[in-house]
Amino acid sequence: VLSNPTVDKYREVNSQSARFRAALGVDGGAVQLLQLAGFERRDQVYVLPSERSLDDAERVRDVLQDALRDWQDSHGESDGGLEVGSEGLDMPEGVPPASFHCEAAGPGANA
Repeated sequence: VLSNPTVDKYREVNSQSARFRAALGVDGGAVQLLQLAGFERRDQVYVLPSERSLDDAERVRDVLQDALRDWQDSHGESDGGLEVGSEGLDMPEGVPPASFHCEAAGPGANA
């Protein structure tokens, strides 16, 4: 969504799709990240309203990038196979999606 903010298909995520579940698991952490980024639940789809600022989404991206960098540093790897980019989060081989956990803190974290 940050690379293509005006393209509607990037502003919607079906949390029940096989691709979502395979890539991000079903433990709820990914849904929490979507909500922190400003997405709103509408049935099984999370939508980032077009009138909503991208500030929250940028903050979530930045936190993820920092967390991934910390993980890479702690494992002595330059890239570790982890990446947050325009295509989303790619986990390295051997790291199951459920093992990636993010806790929010600060104002609006429970929104």
